Amino acid sequence: MNLKILFLHSLPQEPLELKPWKDTLVPAVVQIAFLDRGNLLLQLTEQPWDIVCCLEQTADCEDLLSIKELQNQMEAEWPLVWVGYEQDFSRHHIAFELGADAYLPFVDLLSPSGLNGLLQAQMNRKRCLQSHKEKQNLQAELNIQTQQLLLAGYLAEESHRRTQLLKDVATQANAPGSLEQMLLSVLEQICFYTSWPVGHVFLCHTPVGKRIERLKSSAIWALSEQEVFESFSLDPQVDLMPWEGLPGLVYTRQRPAWHDFSLNQTGDKLFSHRYVRALQFDFKSQLAFPIMVKDKVVAVLEFFSLAHEHPGEDLLALLTLVGEQISYAIERKKVVNMLQLSQERLQHAHRLAQLGAWEWNRSLDQFWLSDEIYEMAEIEPEVPVDQLKGAFCARIHPDDLAGFLAQISDAVANQSIFRMDHRLLLPSYQVLYVHSECQLVPDDLGQQVILQGVMQNITARKQQELELEKLRQQADAANLAKSNFIANMSHEIRTPLNAVLGCTQLLQQTMGLSVKQLGYLETIFLSGEHLLKLINEILEMSKIESGYVSYNPAPCHLATLLTQIQAIFQHQAAQNPDLNLFFDYSEGLPGLILTDEGKLRQVLLHLLGNAIKFTQAGSVSLRVRYHQGLLHFEIEDTGSGIGLKEQALLFHSFVQTQSGRDLHKGAGLGLVLSQRYVHLLGGNIAVSSGLGQGSCFSFSIPVEAIAGIAETPPSEEQKLVEPLAQSEVHYRILVVDDKAINRQIVAEVLDLPTVSVREACNGQEAFEIQQDWHPHLILMDMFMPVMGGKEAVELIRQKESGQPCIIILLTASSLDSECLETLALGANDILLKPFKLGDLCQKISQYLPIPFSQNFAVQAPLTGLNEDLRARLYQAALAADQEFIFDSLAGIDCKNASLVKKIRDFAENFQYDQLIEFLEKN
Repeated sequence: MNLKILFLHSLPQEPLELKPWKDTLVPAVVQIAFLDRGNLLLQLTEQPWDIVCCLEQTADCEDLLSIKELQNQMEAEWPLVWVGYEQDFSRHHIAFELGADAYLPFVDLLSPSGLNGLLQAQMNRKRCLQSHKEKQNLQAELNIQTQQLLLAGYLAEESHRRTQLLKDVATQANAPGSLEQMLLSVLEQICFYTSWPVGHVFLCHTPVGKRIERLKSSAIWALSEQEVFESFSLDPQVDLMPWEGLPGLVYTRQRPAWHDFSLNQTGDKLFSHRYVRALQFDFKSQLAFPIMVKDKVVAVLEFFSLAHEHPGEDLLALLTLVGEQISYAIERKKVVNMLQLSQERLQHAHRLAQLGAWEWNRSLDQFWLSDEIYEMAEIEPEVPVDQLKGAFCARIHPDDLAGFLAQISDAVANQSIFRMDHRLLLPSYQVLYVHSECQLVPDDLGQQVILQGVMQNITARKQQELELEKLRQQADAANLAKSNFIANMSHEIRTPLNAVLGCTQLLQQTMGLSVKQLGYLETIFLSGEHLLKLINEILEMSKIESGYVSYNPAPCHLATLLTQIQAIFQHQAAQNPDLNLFFDYSEGLPGLILTDEGKLRQVLLHLLGNAIKFTQAGSVSLRVRYHQGLLHFEIEDTGSGIGLKEQALLFHSFVQTQSGRDLHKGAGLGLVLSQRYVHLLGGNIAVSSGLGQGSCFSFSIPVEAIAGIAETPPSEEQKLVEPLAQSEVHYRILVVDDKAINRQIVAEVLDLPTVSVREACNGQEAFEIQQDWHPHLILMDMFMPVMGGKEAVELIRQKESGQPCIIILLTASSLDSECLETLALGANDILLKPFKLGDLCQKISQYLPIPFSQNFAVQAPLTGLNEDLRARLYQAALAADQEFIFDSLAGIDCKNASLVKKIRDFAENFQYDQLIEFLEKN
């Protein structure tokens, strides 16, 4: 063992005596150094010395004391030896007082015995110290290991308990049952783990009519000793606001919190009632933690302890994990409940809709049916799975099965959706109508082998469709009956009117009648025409309601139409000096438009006529605008106006306003027809009016502007074939009508030297005469007994040979479809009853150049009119002055009755252009 010895002296040089002594101490390390008072500490700490020696003569008492003080500060264990030259025993006592451990005379130091003894003692002392220290270190290490083992065991046990708690909480949270049952189980688990006697749950809710959420004290309590704490749980609990009590604090901070009731902390001291009750049961502390779902507190769990608990971070972290487990469970239960509710709703919807599902895995040949299919198709639940597909197909009606399977095969081959209405034949022989759909869907491997389908019971719908079809057929039959009624009424009403007007016209041509008699005939004729107008309106309304009137667009010269309308009503307005008529046409009106001119004309004539009729004094205005393909019309007057109640009835059939009833004019159909016509034109009539404030009727219709100038259609006179001055041909004309008076009127008109007339009372008789007599022209009535005109035309056209005869239909029918159908079978033309005799002559003259008597001729010479009267009539026609024309005609001699009738017809029908042309030619 090597010893390290430091020998300090203050001599000028190292003592020579120490040299041999130093050599004898090998292998000890001996350092002889000059005592440096300034660096004494450095000398003492240079090496871990075993012995430090000081020479007495060079080290005074202060040096020795300084060395001893430094030794104590260093906690050094080396012995301090004072070496002197004297051998006096008292020197030992002085050395000990100065702090030295031993005094050694210099002689003894140099002798082997003295030094060896000192060295041996030091070595023994050092060994003892080292052994003691090793024991202490060993014991300390053993103690540390023991503590570590105990701590590891505690931690392992605690970790196991915590893991078990989380496991138990997860098990309880995911167990079936209600949310209340789950929370109670979790409370009991936590109370068991922490040894806390009481646990309770607050649930978050927002009361009805309140905006702030509250903590509601629930009935969920975990009590370790039921008889002790039951009264605490039964104490009336009130809802807590988010800032009240420890639960409110946890709700607000969204993290666990605790407090000791003996400390001045926040918590249930904020809610005095709960604080007082807790102290009554000797609770010392309280802890609570939140249950969060999607960053929102849904519940707060609180616990009470009989001890002063100071939960550490580990426990708070554990409770946080417990809260997360519960929140996951709440979310899962919510999703499960929603899925269950959705499934129940879907099943309920399927039951209500009588909808079922089926699935067929073609690769595994597995078939599945929903409960609704079992019930719908009356398939027994006991049917084995491998026989289910056959049982399903067996329920499909035998007549539909082949088509059902074929369409499914096509859907599988084309990977398309299958849809089909078919029938099921049940064991009870009841037939169900069902709608089936199916399509391919991929399996788990992505293979298109699963066929999923649905089937819906549509029996009720099919029955409704059958009922609707039956009702439709009944409606069609009723509509047909109505059409037949319209046709029959048209025929039955127009036929006697034809006789009345025809005979009246014949009488008007009779010579020798007085002016008074001609006046009576004129009254009869005008009354008949007025009656005909009313009948035509009624029949036209019926035709519209039955769908027999359609929109027939054709090119129309808008300026010409407006000019004609303006001319007509300017004349009427001129008769009333208190009435002003204004026409306002905006710039940019198209010249040629595509529309149904006839219907538009009728609407404007009626609306303007009404405005003038109900405006005794004031003004009537017609405004026309065009914008982006819409033609807008406004007819405004300052007349009597219409009340709000009457405005609601304006467009009802056969309804008149009070003003209309006061005037005793019309049947109440004019506005209805106008509205229907405007609907056909693509618009709608709007009205703005008030009693005493006048009225404004407006409508807009879409029109197509056509480039170019419209060709002026030829007048009726231009269409006529000019008859030969002297006809050398003798014409045969057959008149066919079941009414003798109608035949008589036509025969009277045709009583000419160049015309032979024969009569037939039905189509069969007409066919027989035609086959034998071969007439040039046949005037054929439509409705007759035995054989009607339509059948007769078809038969004649089938059987005739050589030059075909001309067939003109004389019909009282108001149905255009029947007339067009007859024309398609071979008739040449149509003349509607009741007709004017001049119109009949005009129609015949289009095909045969017969020189009719001037009494019936369209272009009769103006015999009896002097130039002055002719000029006045011409000016009146230019001004469309109907009243002046009528007044001028009143003074003409009765011998010119036919002439008067012709001019009156032009004026009554507002055919002023034709009247002007007629006057110019004659």
